[in-house]
Amino acid sequence: MFGRKIIKRSATDLKAKFEKLGIDQVEFSVEDELDAQSNPLLAPLVLFHEIWKGALRKDDTEWLQASIEHFENRKNLSGVAATMWPEEDDFLQALLAVSDSGIDLRLITTIARRAQEHLLHHVAYTLSDPHSDEELFKDVTWAIFETDENDKPMRQMNCLHEYYGLVDPDRGDG
Repeated sequence: MFGRKIIKRSATDLKAKFEKLGIDQVEFSVEDELDAQSNPLLAPLVLFHEIWKGALRKDDTEWLQASIEHFENRKNLSGVAATMWPEEDDFLQALLAVSDSGIDLRLITTIARRAQEHLLHHVAYTLSDPHSDEELFKDVTWAIFETDENDKPMRQMNCLHEYYGLVDPDRGDG
C-alpha cells in the first residue's frame, strides 16, 4: 500500500510529547509508537489535542458574552459585513435570552460542552468506520493517515474513538 517509512523520533522525544498530552503509560505508548507495524498513537492524539482547542472548557462562561459582543459589533458595521444569516440572528437572540434569564451560565456551558463532546465522539467513530451505513453510499469509503514531512501517507490511523477522550483538556475534572 504505502511505504513503511516512519518519522524518526527518539524515545525521549516521544515520552516528552506523550507527557505534554497528559498520556499515562508513556513507556507502553513509546514502545508502540516506535513499532512501524502498529497503529500510530501520537498522530491521532495530537489531532484530537488540536480539535479540543475549539471546544468550550468546563465552567467557561465568557464565551457567551463574547459571542453576544461579536454579533452586536457586526450590527455596527456597514454593508455585507453587517448582514447576519437568519441562523446567526436566531443564535444571537438565544444568547440574549439566556443572558437575560439569570440562569447560571455554567449550566449552559455544560449543555453546550456536552453537545460538543457528543459531536466529537461521533466524528471519531465516523472516521474510524470507513463507510456509510446508507445504502446509496455503500460504494464510498474513506481513511485517515499519519503522514510524513512531505504529506505522503504512512500508517493508517484506526480506532480513533479510543483517542479523542484521552486528550480532553478537562478530563478528570469534576
